[in-house]
Amino acid sequence: MRSIYLLMVYFLFSSFLTFPQKGWFLQNPTIPPSELNKVVMLNDSTALVAGWKVLLYTTNFGKSWGLQPHSLGTVRGLHALNLNEFWITLINGIAKTTDGGLTFTRQYTNSTKDIYASFFLTPCMAGLWVDQDGE
Repeated sequence: MRSIYLLMVYFLFSSFLTFPQKGWFLQNPTIPPSELNKVVMLNDSTALVAGWKVLLYTTNFGKSWGLQPHSLGTVRGLHALNLNEFWITLINGIAKTTDGGLTFTRQYTNSTKDIYASFFLTPCMAGLWVDQDGE
């Protein structure tokens, strides 16, 4: 019985002595550090990642990433039909691209407040958004 207690104490204290990695480290030097807010998987090998003035994409399971910078600000939401056509929810509006993020067209919203989330219904090409007041 005593050996069980000693063994438990040993494992308890040895877990405090391990040195885990402190924080996240950039693995791909071609991608600038950025606040990333949204990840959308289009299929098992293709993904879009959006954040502060940056859109990233991969088509090979994340082995390499493409960078598509934009000047629209922080992306809070992302809804993709495919790698070329998607909507992004920004703090101050919604924008759509049909060319993989090379250009964006702002979509009309009647809100003057910060937009926090959006949801798009793909078959009918309609969407909803929620602003800071929940409207």
